Amino acid sequence: MSELATDKTEWPEKPLASNIKPFIDTFFDILDNNTEDAGERLAKEIFATDGYFGTASKGYTGSEEIAGCCGDRWAMVKNRAHYIDKVYTCNEEGSDLLMIGHSSQDLKIADIHYEGELIARMILEKVGTPNMRIKYFRVWGDSGPLMKLLGEKGIKT
Repeated sequence: MSELATDKTEWPEKPLASNIKPFIDTFFDILDNNTEDAGERLAKEIFATDGYFGTASKGYTGSEEIAGCCGDRWAMVKNRAHYIDKVYTCNEEGSDLLMIGHSSQDLKIADIHYEGELIARMILEKVGTPNMRIKYFRVWGDSGPLMKLLGEKGIKT
C-alpha cells in the first residue's frame, strides 16, 4: 500500500474531528493520481460548490472550474506525491488549518525528479459531518529546487 499524505504528520495537541485525517488523505490521493475523473471527484467529493482551489500557478472557483482543473496539471508530470509534515489549527473548531509539507515529482522532461517544500491553508465547512467540504484551499510551493534542476539541464524557464 502506498504511503498516505498524513502517515507521518504531526497533528495539533487538541484533537481534530475524526474525519479530517482521512479526508485530507483522500484529497491528496485524488491530486496525486492521474485519473480521468480526478477533477470531477474534487468538485463533488472534496470541495464546496462555491469552494476555491488555489494551486501554485492558477486558481479555480466553484464546482465547474474545479471539475476542469486536472486536465493540464499532468502535461509535464509523470508522478507526484504530497506529504503533510505538520498541521496547525487556527480556530477551536479545527476548520481553519495550516499545513506544512513537501512534494515529490517526476517530470516528463529530461527525466527530472525533484522534491520541494510547501505550505497550504485549508478552510473546511461542516467539520465532523459526512458532508464536510473544503471551502478554501491555497498552496504555496518552493520552486527553487526545480528551477535549479532545470538550469542544470540547460532548460530555460
